[in-house]
Amino acid sequence: MKNDNNSYSNNTELRRMAQERLNESGIQDISSMDHQDIQRLVTELQLHAIELEMQNEELLRLQSEAESGIERYIDLYDSAPVAYFTVDRGGTIRQVNLSGAKLLKVPISGLVNSRLSLYVSPETRTSFTEFLARIFEDHARETFKADVLTKTGNQLCVQMDAIISRNDDECHITITDDPDRKLAIEALRASEERYRSIFDGAIEGIYQTTLDGKFITANSALAKMLGYDSPAHLVSEVVDSAHQVWADPNERSIFRQLIADNGILNDYECQFRRRDGQKIWVSISGTTVHESASQEICFQGFIDDITERKLAEQALGLSENKFMKVLQLSHDAVNVSHLEDGRFIDINNGFMKMMGYSREEIVGRSSFPGDVGLWVNIHDRDRMVEDLKRTGEITGLEVPFRT
Repeated sequence: MKNDNNSYSNNTELRRMAQERLNESGIQDISSMDHQDIQRLVTELQLHAIELEMQNEELLRLQSEAESGIERYIDLYDSAPVAYFTVDRGGTIRQVNLSGAKLLKVPISGLVNSRLSLYVSPETRTSFTEFLARIFEDHARETFKADVLTKTGNQLCVQMDAIISRNDDECHITITDDPDRKLAIEALRASEERYRSIFDGAIEGIYQTTLDGKFITANSALAKMLGYDSPAHLVSEVVDSAHQVWADPNERSIFRQLIADNGILNDYECQFRRRDGQKIWVSISGTTVHESASQEICFQGFIDDITERKLAEQALGLSENKFMKVLQLSHDAVNVSHLEDGRFIDINNGFMKMMGYSREEIVGRSSFPGDVGLWVNIHDRDRMVEDLKRTGEITGLEVPFRT
């Protein structure tokens, strides 16, 4: 019914316009024409009317086909599985299909007249702007790999393919999933998670500091070692490790110079100061991280708490000193030697007096025949060694010695 009303309205308008044109050109007087001329004129008018009617039918048919084609295009455009965007030179979305709206989780009405760059991740937004500029400058097909953000906050790895439109003022962009890049990013994230798990779960301290000594990152083991609640607490509070962590600030300068000289330094032993002021012994290893061949950006490495070992070594040293004092003060002949080859480590004054040798003549040499040769019968020593290994001690063994 609506089409019929439009047709009637159009016919009425056309008739009015035709009447005006006829009035302007003048109406021909047919009163002077004979019957044959009038008949011929009527025939021509009828033929012309039929031609116009046929032309009108053809135009209506073409219009119907065009409308059907547009409807099919719209159906194809909206139902296409690929996201289509039409964007102007300023990056404003002029047209988008249903797939594009579904991709970004935004209604079509919310996307049209908004900027496409708003849905590109901040990390790739500058590159996207350059990509858009190249399309209009080069008039060539361009491809761009980007991360887009949906309204729900998801980040998608996509590939954009674009070509400029015929009017040069707009371009058509298709956005498709980029599975290879997605897999690569997922693999990278998995690797980062594994690294983070190793980093956080390591029993030794792991660190990165700036060249002037501010912590960039640290793991839980290091934070605990230095008396901080968490790695974040350590990183935020320690701004000058030379004075806040190193017991002797000059030690850090030495450490830094050794790395500069050797490229890498392992097991450098020094004292650190915990947050509560307590001193601990550490073994620190480090190397320099370079941004380029000539530009250093930070130090990184490992730190082990060796306080217990140092205390044990100090206790052992005191014990050895006491033993050596007792050894030297004893009136008995005492010697310390290797079990397997009989090589003397030390002797006391009683041994020197009994055997007639000085310390310089004995230490480092063997009691075996062919060297010092104290044993008259080497088999006596073999029997002593066997009993010592079996019981852990020997008492009252009588054997002949050679002085």
